[in-house]
Amino acid sequence: MGKKLLLSEDYFKIVLKCFLKPKTDWIKYYTNVKVKHLAQNPDLFTALKDKVNEYIEWYKGQVIGGSVPVEMPDGSVKCFDRNQTWESDGDGDYTKWVKHDLLEHRIFLLHPTAEKNVRVNKSFFEDHLRILEEIEMKEKLRKLEVELNILNRIDISLKGRLLKLDKSSNTGINPPEQLHEVFTSISKYNYIMSLLVEKKFCQSGTFIWSDAKGNLVALIKYLRLQGYYKHDIKLTANQIVKIAKNTFGINIGYDTANKIKHNDQIFKFIPIASTIDQ
Repeated sequence: MGKKLLLSEDYFKIVLKCFLKPKTDWIKYYTNVKVKHLAQNPDLFTALKDKVNEYIEWYKGQVIGGSVPVEMPDGSVKCFDRNQTWESDGDGDYTKWVKHDLLEHRIFLLHPTAEKNVRVNKSFFEDHLRILEEIEMKEKLRKLEVELNILNRIDISLKGRLLKLDKSSNTGINPPEQLHEVFTSISKYNYIMSLLVEKKFCQSGTFIWSDAKGNLVALIKYLRLQGYYKHDIKLTANQIVKIAKNTFGINIGYDTANKIKHNDQIFKFIPIASTIDQ
């Protein structure tokens, strides 16, 4: 049987074929059945266990019930269950005694003259149920592990994206257009602006940039390295262009904002953010 939707008779053939195999092959056989048919038959394990349980009921019908007449020593006749033992109580009376291991009585699954046959009892079928349940549980755990791994990868990927977006302040929700918006505190921003006025890089009050455009780009990038930006935001070239215009009143091109690197020599007077009390 290839990959297909299984019918009731297919499940019957599957379990019967396993019944006739050596016990050492049962796990491998049912595992192969799972690999071959589970994708197309999600109720595979339920259906197989139902068939095994049907065999258990068949077996019970073979070993339980029915009676045979037994002649007592006094000539009377009593009927006993055909699978119950009876013995004398020592005084000549016979009493019934139901064997506790009645369902362990072995019978032929097929006719004794058949080419293949096996003697079965209730434990035989219960072993098949146990194996099917173990394989089913392993499959459920495998699927759960796959789902957890997928969720973990999604979680890691999402966290990475959020962190990247946070650092670049490129979430698309109110991206920074003024320099003070990316600073860890307004006091540190005021401190830096005062330094820039003092060093003649920009005008007092208006903060219009008085130096080369490339140096403004280098300054904006250098401030991040010195720890002034919240969440270590890495501004995009477009955001640098906007900040240059809105905070420093100067137009710079995208290529300039993108290509110019930070310059720690020109702005070496700017201390590390964590060293100032602001």
